[in-house]
Amino acid sequence: MFPAKIDSLSRPETVAETAALIASAGEDDVLPIAGGMSLMQAIKARVVRPGALVDLNDVEEIKGIKESASAVWIGAMTRYVDLASSDVLKNGAFGALSDAASHVGDRQVRNRGTIGGSLCWNYVAACVPVATLALGAELELISKSASGGSETRLVSIDDFIVGPMETSRRPQEILRCVTLVGPRKQIGSAYRKWGHVTDSLPVVGIGVRVVLNGDRSCKSARVAIGGLSRGSQRFHEAEKRLVGTSSKNPAAISDAFRSAAETLEIQSDAWASADYRKVLIEDLGTSVVLSAMARAGEAVR
Repeated sequence: MFPAKIDSLSRPETVAETAALIASAGEDDVLPIAGGMSLMQAIKARVVRPGALVDLNDVEEIKGIKESASAVWIGAMTRYVDLASSDVLKNGAFGALSDAASHVGDRQVRNRGTIGGSLCWNYVAACVPVATLALGAELELISKSASGGSETRLVSIDDFIVGPMETSRRPQEILRCVTLVGPRKQIGSAYRKWGHVTDSLPVVGIGVRVVLNGDRSCKSARVAIGGLSRGSQRFHEAEKRLVGTSSKNPAAISDAFRSAAETLEIQSDAWASADYRKVLIEDLGTSVVLSAMARAGEAVR
């Protein structure tokens, strides 16, 4: 398959230059390209037909992971392989993102794909949007202002993810970074997916972030789920039912997910029946919560 004609390809070196290039083109005529793992397939299949591409691979200021006492900053062009291997993200409060990045696609995809590309594409069964949603991240979007400078907009991940392949990013905005904020003591997170083969897209994927009480019972939780027809979404009923549970009673955690699954829209398709997905939600949910609680318990000491 060959793409429709693309009139121009630009490779800016700064965020400001990128924003200016995108602003100078028509809203439906230009697309930024990150790793290209999903976008190039869509272009080759002529699902999208941009007149121009703005390649972000030379924009060094939106790459990398930086840690401070209060937050972790992740540039939008940070590769999955770097997320998976980061000591800052492994285990603890932000382990869900490392878990998800470790199992995205195959080795080639992990070495090329980016967190920003995954979030902005927001595919219905993607791993990274689910993990990021579970962590309650904040996103920074940049565009060219009317005065010629740069305009910054901060958006919570809950507001950014709208629906399958739909986000609140405006056509002339680029994602600059993802920020993970908040305390880390007595907090743990984890992500797990189930697919037909190891590197496949998830039939169901679940991300969890838990805050523990002093007795190591669940004080609060954020749960996100993917692979369903509505794409990446918060699993509010599971969040409510997990409060008060602990790793000492895995059956109570399983019961919480089994009951909460009845509130979801769960489809049957070629990959799995609705009933089988319910079994996966209970099994994966229990496993992920126990992993998150173990990581939070390590953070207590």
